[in-house]
Amino acid sequence: MEGDIVKSFMEKHWDNIPPDLNVLLKACDGCQSKEKLWENQRPEVLESLRKSAIIESSVSSNRMEGVDIDDQRALKLFDEKNDERSYEEVLGYKDALNWINVEYATIPITIETIKKLHNLCFKSEMNSDAGQFKKSNKPIREQLGSGEWINRFNPVEVADTEPYLNYIIEKYKEWNNDGVHSQLLLISAFILDFLCIHPFRDGNGRTARLLTLLLLFKSSFNVGRYISLERLIENTKDEKKGYYDALKKSSGDKWHKSEHDIMHWHRYFVALIRDSYREMENRVATHFV
Repeated sequence: MEGDIVKSFMEKHWDNIPPDLNVLLKACDGCQSKEKLWENQRPEVLESLRKSAIIESSVSSNRMEGVDIDDQRALKLFDEKNDERSYEEVLGYKDALNWINVEYATIPITIETIKKLHNLCFKSEMNSDAGQFKKSNKPIREQLGSGEWINRFNPVEVADTEPYLNYIIEKYKEWNNDGVHSQLLLISAFILDFLCIHPFRDGNGRTARLLTLLLLFKSSFNVGRYISLERLIENTKDEKKGYYDALKKSSGDKWHKSEHDIMHWHRYFVALIRDSYREMENRVATHFV
């Protein structure tokens, strides 16, 4: 196993938070303080937003992973039973979202929870490896504009998957309890390391997005309950400084050496939360649902 693991949970990544990132963090903290006010004054609007977010999140998160479902099907998705694989995966994601929405306070951050989230996404597939860690070492590949495929990143090896996950879980809990580090940056670091560990053969992105919501809710950032973070991620996935660009810049071989620049990912992640709050505030203010 590589060194003492460390990766994103090492002090050098946290010593000097850039001013622009601090501005984003303060904006999120300010919006977070308004949540209770909105919940008390606009409960009917937030309930409608919550129902819409469940559908949008289920569709967008799966569509990012190649599960093709058009908007017309999406409109009918939760009103009818369909045997297509794409429908089953989306409905499985919905079940995972519902579990998090209702039980987040009592759901522990553990290996078992991570496996359960993955299992919920794929539970309908026959003979699948739902809820099971990968059994072979395969690189994450990327298709260039020319059509050529290249190996972009080598995740941790099979034998190291569970030790690495246990490490980031314990580090997250330890640093979250000390009250020193920003909760949003801790969640951001956890998700980056999870994606680089890449514990499952398939479905790592979906599981990471579910984990994001679980950790946000536990930290009292509830915006993902009302605004689909998955939709916002999908909308920015291919942009410069978007989801894949930020992930690529903060991973690579340097991640394995704990020499990566996590600030690219931090900026993307915190800006995503800031933007989701802006949309939520606009919808509440205008009663647009």
